[in-house]
Amino acid sequence: MRKLTFIVVLFCTTMSASRAGNLRYSVPANPWPEHFGNHRAVVRIAHPASAVHIRLPWRRHDPDPELRHLLVVEASAGDTLANIRRTQVTNEVCDIVVGPVNRRGLYFLYYLPYTVQSGWGFFGGSYLPPESPPDSSWV
Repeated sequence: MRKLTFIVVLFCTTMSASRAGNLRYSVPANPWPEHFGNHRAVVRIAHPASAVHIRLPWRRHDPDPELRHLLVVEASAGDTLANIRRTQVTNEVCDIVVGPVNRRGLYFLYYLPYTVQSGWGFFGGSYLPPESPPDSSWV
């Protein structure tokens, strides 16, 4: 059975940390690993920092978006950022602070990752619970 994945990628350009502007939606040349889910925003971070503010306007139709898992991964090395502080996650916007960011470049924000059900050909389970709270010393 052939799997089809529909992928929307959101690009944000940044000046100092991040800026929700100049948005572009596209389909990547190569799909990312299935367990990251079907939703990814690509964010360019201009400078390393202990904390970076990311604000993404989006249109989600989830019953409880604040209960969904978020994951931020550095694109080139695949390192996951340890801390995500949610400011506002609604059906209209994802407003978070992440860090520490050790290098500038592209970062992937994944929304709705899940446990892969091998051989199913579709997702029929449940999404991962919200990520752990950020380290109190980082906050």
